[in-house]
Amino acid sequence: MKYILSLLIACVYAVLAPMVVEAVVEYKQRQRTKALEDRAYSIVFYRLICFIVGCGVTYLAQTHYELLPMSIVILIGFMACVGTLVDNRIRIIPNEMVIVLFVLGLILRFISGGLNQIFVGLICVVGTILIFALSYVVSKMFSKGMVPVGAGDLKLLMAMAMIVSYPGIMYAVFGIAVSMLLYIFIGAILKKITFYSYLPMAGFIYLGILIGIFSKFIESIIF
Repeated sequence: MKYILSLLIACVYAVLAPMVVEAVVEYKQRQRTKALEDRAYSIVFYRLICFIVGCGVTYLAQTHYELLPMSIVILIGFMACVGTLVDNRIRIIPNEMVIVLFVLGLILRFISGGLNQIFVGLICVVGTILIFALSYVVSKMFSKGMVPVGAGDLKLLMAMAMIVSYPGIMYAVFGIAVSMLLYIFIGAILKKITFYSYLPMAGFIYLGILIGIFSKFIESIIF
């Protein structure tokens, strides 16, 4: 039954996510007086990625969560697909999606441990702000004005902190760092990335969110 539901939800991801992406891109274009650059993409590749993410997230959510948190995790996985594709296309992390993610994080925290867990989540949010504020200052000092994390990225990181809390935040940040380094390393070898290249961060952050959500599963594999 788990496999069947995973395949069904994955099909929903693959069909629905690109449609939602189109709607979000059109909505954001209407909001701007100057048209946003819409980068080329492969719809087949997008659908394949969404299908794979849908399978993995749904299966693990069924295995490790009760019905309500499982449903929230599956929704977060879907939003991860949409948010990543939107950022890759128009380099925007919609505030509306960040707000929804933060609210879902609050619900997950409350389900997992009531107000105490919400408080822990808020501490993680504050810690995230302080860490990346420091990285911003250091970057301004040593990288000729380049900004390592945009405002949208920071807001998404704050939502991530609330969703995964502690100790999930440790796994999430580690996952973001490793995936980015791997991406940069491969890009540098292929001569697709330079020191001054802009990286759309949403995909890495959403990956961190999913890693943090399933941190207990990761712990069970490692230890």
